[in-house]
Amino acid sequence: MPYDHRRLALFEKFAERLRTKPLPEVSSPVKTAIARQNFAFLESYFSNFIEGTEFGVEEARGFVLEGLPIETRPKDSHDVLGVFHQASDPGWANQTLAAGAPVLEQLRARHADQMKERPEVGPGQFKDRANRAGNTEFVLPREVRGTLVVGSQLLPTVPPGLARALLAMFVVAEVHPFNDGNGRLARLVMNAELSVAGACRIIVPTLFRDEYLDCLRVLTREGDCEPFVTAMTKIQAWSAAFVYDDLDKVLESLRACNAFEKSRTQYKLLTPTPAAAPAHRPSTA
Repeated sequence: MPYDHRRLALFEKFAERLRTKPLPEVSSPVKTAIARQNFAFLESYFSNFIEGTEFGVEEARGFVLEGLPIETRPKDSHDVLGVFHQASDPGWANQTLAAGAPVLEQLRARHADQMKERPEVGPGQFKDRANRAGNTEFVLPREVRGTLVVGSQLLPTVPPGLARALLAMFVVAEVHPFNDGNGRLARLVMNAELSVAGACRIIVPTLFRDEYLDCLRVLTREGDCEPFVTAMTKIQAWSAAFVYDDLDKVLESLRACNAFEKSRTQYKLLTPTPAAAPAHRPSTA
């Protein structure tokens, strides 16, 4: 199978960075079934927001958690539900990414489940045309299988937890193997690696979106690993700073920390102080 040689060199460089400098271990704060459900909802809500699927959080809460009928924007609503299902279902949420040839069927199955309500995008079918984001051109369709197989073989060479999660996410994001849903899929793969290791899954809030994407572009285009590693280490610690057992309280805390804002020039992402966790009083991050 042909593969993208430039991408493989980039994967190898990133894997070497992840092998040589240990990353902090941040345990999951989610211990109860209701907390897992609430975290999965927020993970799905924000992951879809990154891709331009914008809902008010209360509207999304209604059709995801409360079973209210989806009356408008059914396609976007099913995108949120698809990610929520895989973030909350133990089988999908705790599935480490395979190394080598098995990764192909594994990703196809995950994508088929994630996008099953969107038949027009070809759920579970690798892309049949080139795709891009801005000035970034992703792996060509004829090189998707080979690049996934060879790139995934690097996963066992890096430590489990955040390091392997970031490499798995980056391989899927760089290949962009499907016609749609690739960013959400990459973050689901990343978070599954974290769950397997008992580490905190990552939420990328709206106010952190541009920083997340900017650092990812620097890694893609310049091969500079540090901004992305630093950003993801920071946002994992931020994700672990909240108490998820009461959705109303965590939403209040997220609002106080500016998580739902868009402008980085007007707002700063705050984090609750550990001592004030029950009340979720924010402090400067």
